[in-house]
Amino acid sequence: MISLFLDGRVLHHDGSAADLRQEFLAARRRRGLLRLMLRLALAHKPPVGFLRDFVVERSGEHRGRLDIKQRGLLPVTTIARYASLAAGAIGLGSTPERLSAAGSAGTLESNLARSLSEAFELFQGIRLEHQVRQVERGIDPDDHLDPKDLSRGRRRHLRDAFSQVRAVQKKLGSQLSSERAFG
Repeated sequence: MISLFLDGRVLHHDGSAADLRQEFLAARRRRGLLRLMLRLALAHKPPVGFLRDFVVERSGEHRGRLDIKQRGLLPVTTIARYASLAAGAIGLGSTPERLSAAGSAGTLESNLARSLSEAFELFQGIRLEHQVRQVERGIDPDDHLDPKDLSRGRRRHLRDAFSQVRAVQKKLGSQLSSERAFG
């Protein structure tokens, strides 16, 4: 729930938003909460297999496809939420802004923050292109794309971006296990 609050934008309020902001700023000093946010950031794995091939749905309606939102965008956004909260960067509107703030504050190494931001932009672009093609064909847009529909270069870029996200998750996971992220 806190993850969703961090994404919220105030449209209208009669009270003071400062109280909620103060609670989120104080949250960064709560080790248990940061640990939970980090676990959430590690829960959604990019779809990269053992031999760097894509992990796609094996059966069902989306067989042979991958969900770019769940397996690409969500891992990056949850890392950005965790890292910006840990940095005390509350109220930022976008994932790239959160990643930049986390990189500046040292919550994430700046090169990792940049890599995640670039991966996020790639995932967003591929998702949008996929959905535009669907609309042009008269199909309701979704987030399930077939990697085979991408050019070889685009697939390679996508695979590299997934691998970068996974590498950041592994690094953050090692911090979680050693508790350095909360000291």
